[in-house]
Amino acid sequence: MLEAVGIVLLIGTLATWGWQGAWRQRRLYEDAFAKLIFDTPRGLVTGQSLRVVHRSVTFPQSEPEISGAADPGAVFWFCVGPGPTYFLAMPIRRKAEAGGLDLQWIVRQLTAERMRGALAARPSALRRAFPEPALSE
Repeated sequence: MLEAVGIVLLIGTLATWGWQGAWRQRRLYEDAFAKLIFDTPRGLVTGQSLRVVHRSVTFPQSEPEISGAADPGAVFWFCVGPGPTYFLAMPIRRKAEAGGLDLQWIVRQLTAERMRGALAARPSALRRAFPEPALSE
């Protein structure tokens, strides 16, 4: 009986650590994204001014073993800025020499057509990106 209670407590503790780690990682991404600079028709804005309409995440199977190796997980943030302008932001996480994390972003501006195509399979994200119906509809 005590063994079962111990196992349940251990599983609960590991689940909490996993949840806290995922929360910390998301916070790291969001803080870094908020500081990015984006060029829009209304001038330069920070990531904090953009609306993230969809996050696509594929979690890595394992942590990178080699220092400086890219994180094998894929993360894509689809964002809408003033104008409107559309962006795809991809964080690249690498292990730093000192054991920390180095987070860099690749940002690509998308045309409205490409944004629609990228979000076509996700109707709720498509509605967030394009709240008004298209003229052709």
